[in-house]
Amino acid sequence: MLSATKRSWIICLGLIGLVAAVYWPVQHFEFLLYDDTIYVSLNPQVHKGLSWSQVAWAFTTRDCNMWHPLTWLSHLLDWQLFGNDAGKHHIEPVLFHIGSSIALFFAWKRMTKQPWGSAFAAAVFALHPSRVESVAWVAERKDVTTGFFSMLTLLAYAHYATSAPNDSKRRGRMYVLTLLAFICGLMCKPMQVTWPAALLLLDFWPLKRFAISDLRFTPSFRKLLVEKIPLMILAFAAVPITIWAAREGSGSMTGLDKVPFGARVANAFVAHLHYLKSFVWPTDLAAQYPHPIHWPMWRVAVAVGVFIALTVFSLLMYKRQPWWLVAWFWMLATSLPVIGLVQLGAHAFADRYTYIPMVVMPLAVAMTASVVFKKKKLPAPAIAVAGVAVVIALAVSTRAYLWTWQNTKTLFERSLAVTERNAFAHNNLAAYLVEHGDPNGAVEHALKALEIVPSYPDPHDSLAYGYTQTGRDAEAIPEYLKAFSYVGMHNHESLSLLHNGYGTSLARTGHVAEASEEFRQCVEMNPTLPEGHCNYGMSLSTLGRTAEAVAQFQEALRLRPSYDTPRNMLEKLTSKKAN
Repeated sequence: MLSATKRSWIICLGLIGLVAAVYWPVQHFEFLLYDDTIYVSLNPQVHKGLSWSQVAWAFTTRDCNMWHPLTWLSHLLDWQLFGNDAGKHHIEPVLFHIGSSIALFFAWKRMTKQPWGSAFAAAVFALHPSRVESVAWVAERKDVTTGFFSMLTLLAYAHYATSAPNDSKRRGRMYVLTLLAFICGLMCKPMQVTWPAALLLLDFWPLKRFAISDLRFTPSFRKLLVEKIPLMILAFAAVPITIWAAREGSGSMTGLDKVPFGARVANAFVAHLHYLKSFVWPTDLAAQYPHPIHWPMWRVAVAVGVFIALTVFSLLMYKRQPWWLVAWFWMLATSLPVIGLVQLGAHAFADRYTYIPMVVMPLAVAMTASVVFKKKKLPAPAIAVAGVAVVIALAVSTRAYLWTWQNTKTLFERSLAVTERNAFAHNNLAAYLVEHGDPNGAVEHALKALEIVPSYPDPHDSLAYGYTQTGRDAEAIPEYLKAFSYVGMHNHESLSLLHNGYGTSLARTGHVAEASEEFRQCVEMNPTLPEGHCNYGMSLSTLGRTAEAVAQFQEALRLRPSYDTPRNMLEKLTSKKAN
């Protein structure tokens, strides 16, 4: 027989090996045109790497609509070590995910005294396809960082709650570690704000620190509430910071005029149904699920019915199988910040939001399976085979879904295949096709995006670039003007590209003076863009400002020595001057 320590080490090595094997391909993945640009690949602050001033920036910035300094520090570290090597940026999230899985295993093992059930629960958490979005998406680093510290919070709390009552020193240390891990989690992503209530659920089961009868505020229950007060204070402090960052950052908080509160409540029920369905049968997962504003009534009715049925079931089963009550209410409590009552963005729900809410559900499945197998008097090997089969099936499914995240094209082609009327996917695919030399495809997808949502501003960028690259400059000009109308949504680099493209179309339609001003703004915003300097030089040359044109061509060549156009123009201007 293996000792408990050796068994735990074997389980940990198994988790490490499985997660590493499944996520091994991410080292070859690209940055996505889906928030990776604003978080990392085109973020000038991140490109400065680690320094004391950058640490200060991480703790004070509200970039990307969120205050998450520890997540920013992880991005800064990656850029310091790996620069623009996208594949290397995908490795750290896998390491965080492995750490979360191991911490979760030890937490469940400490609380339940069920090593194999805890191993199964940790493996399902680690290898479920719904985890792919959080692990394989660089911009969603905040999920795996807060997940890691959340599981450390669980582990520290498990040791605190199960330590001997008279061992005050150990309990004190574990409580401090719980608070520290909780604080770190809040500084990665404010998903933990509901955790004081969630930990109280664990006090009911599996910790068994109170019974339902204690809810009448007996002294023992009041003591459990009092020990959560420091956590509550920290959670309440995180709320105004989160709202400040979301409201004052880039304005991504959607108003009630666009998504009424009733529609948000209906969507919350539909979202819970989606998450449950994806947990049981994880097919048709996508990077973005468009928000229809108003779901069909039949779908809302089904979602509400399932919600009520599961609530009643978990309450009726609280004595015989209390884990279902904990799993269900844990999901409801921990998903509350992201269930859509406060609407951020244009999505209805997102698989990344289940990273923490679904951690108890696999344990509940394991516990029920154990009860069923015992009642049927099935041998232990049968239980092991069933568990291994489930884990392998999830690993295979996750590996297959993982490949869709390798670049923007594969990701949003998948989204279009499994969702309907997805303007966001069409827009992102159009942006990718513009960058990869398929302007006709870009125009097609941009027009489809605008057909679905005529007020959608983003596709005008791709449409304008696509028209410019296919010589349809007269059609491109009004699209550029529409793109400029939401100028606040662009960073300096993307805005400089807009000026360059707009200037190109203006020049081709005979508006050289106006084009020259656009090129000037382009190089002012992004002095490292050789095309901008070259185009500015061409317009200056046409306007007869030869000396200034020469300077621009020289700068373009300095930035890109192999650039033929400015070299040829310099030779031409030099030849004219000699004659």
